Amino acid sequence: MIAGPARVLSAQEACAPARTALVLSGGGAKGIAHVGLLRALDSIGVRPDLIVGSSMGSIIGALYAAGLSGVEIDSVVRSAPGGTLIRSFRPLVPRALGVLQPMVSYAAAEGVAGLQTGAVREREIDGLLTRLLLLGNLRARGDFDSLPIPFRAVATDFRARTPVVLGTGDLAHAVRASIAIPLIFAPVELDGRILVDGGLTANIPVDIARALGADRVIVSDVSSPLPDSVSLASTGAVAQRS
Repeated sequence: MIAGPARVLSAQEACAPARTALVLSGGGAKGIAHVGLLRALDSIGVRPDLIVGSSMGSIIGALYAAGLSGVEIDSVVRSAPGGTLIRSFRPLVPRALGVLQPMVSYAAAEGVAGLQTGAVREREIDGLLTRLLLLGNLRARGDFDSLPIPFRAVATDFRARTPVVLGTGDLAHAVRASIAIPLIFAPVELDGRILVDGGLTANIPVDIARALGADRVIVSDVSSPLPDSVSLASTGAVAQRS
């Protein structure tokens, strides 16, 4: 038997593919910009092995991990029901205010308490997340590694002030915990812990992606840098720093 010529493997063939993680930061309504990156990745055929999302990034990341394309998510956030995440603010106010309209109001009632703004209708958003992530929940069956792309949502332990990585359970519930901005959304109680917005401790969770085994990380950062100094006369500046 005559052996054929030895075949020299290229560097690409010899090396195992790197485990690529897509990290999506928090950033409120600006998180919709993540969709542009997803469309770009789809267009060049890049598919991450893992998605880690914090706050608004967890919503977009969960939809992508559940199997929606960048174009499909773009359609969701531009139209109903996804478009109802952000809308005009029309609070119920006393008639004594006349034509004056408050920029923000505080509501306190059974099941609802906190600041109410144009971007927040807590019960409606809870229902919307449940509907949008229904397919993902069915595919995950309680294990986010069973999604078309494995997914992790990042929240914050309110008492310990440490990041909490959520990879099991109800997908919509995990995302809801990741976006639980204090005073805007009620915290989420899960496994004996009180969870709030993941952006408070890991707004750009690259370290978490690395700890989960990522060799290569693609980051979409839509967060706003905090100023070096804060004017104590500015309530908004102090709130942002907090």
